[in-house]
Amino acid sequence: MIIRFWQHWNYSLVLLAAYLGTFHLWLHLGTGGVVASGLAITLVLGVISLVAAMQGYFANRVDFIAHSVVILDILLESTVVSLHEGYSFYGCAIAFAIVIGAYRSWCLHQPAPIA
Repeated sequence: MIIRFWQHWNYSLVLLAAYLGTFHLWLHLGTGGVVASGLAITLVLGVISLVAAMQGYFANRVDFIAHSVVILDILLESTVVSLHEGYSFYGCAIAFAIVIGAYRSWCLHQPAPIA
């Protein structure tokens, strides 16, 4: 049961942890550090996302795009928003988790298409 859960949700949970960890890191960095780390984290998560896609992790294209929006948010937050303070990013993380998690759960519970 736990192994099956991990197989279906591992990338999503890693992405959620990376999202929260990134914003916590930014609370302690200056603007230059935020931009540099944001670009690096975006690159690393993008590569991991492509590896997950090649391994068949995503339920469909919409699932892939939804996860990619989280990575895009990190990129935009690091380059467009100059000040990161407070914990309002938890609201975004919760919203991402609800929308992406609900959609992914729905996809995973659909019957397999007839070949």
